[in-house]
Amino acid sequence: MEETLRDPTYFARVSGARRADLTEWFRLGHAIKFEDDSMQKPELNARLATLSKRLDPLERFLEVFAQSLPVPFFYHSGFQHVGFRYGKPDLRHFCLLKGIRAVSALNASIVLVRAG
Repeated sequence: MEETLRDPTYFARVSGARRADLTEWFRLGHAIKFEDDSMQKPELNARLATLSKRLDPLERFLEVFAQSLPVPFFYHSGFQHVGFRYGKPDLRHFCLLKGIRAVSALNASIVLVRAG
């Protein structure tokens, strides 16, 4: 497990993404200029749809990555701290949670842009 995560091609192999896909995903993410009024709405919707499709490999990777870790347990401190916790969190757990947060933020931004 540890060696596969250090392999730079691991994400591409697990998610089915190609390096060109990832490069294009980053390019598309930076290509949308929200202050530019000259962009037509159909073009913006097409770019957002493309960006949304580019998130699929990252979401698949996070699902596979999450399955490689132990399941979190439900924790209640008896006071006000309630939630799910990992038994012995390490760097992998941190990376998983940060990845989930990033994908969630990107998906939310796509929805917000579409909603205007």
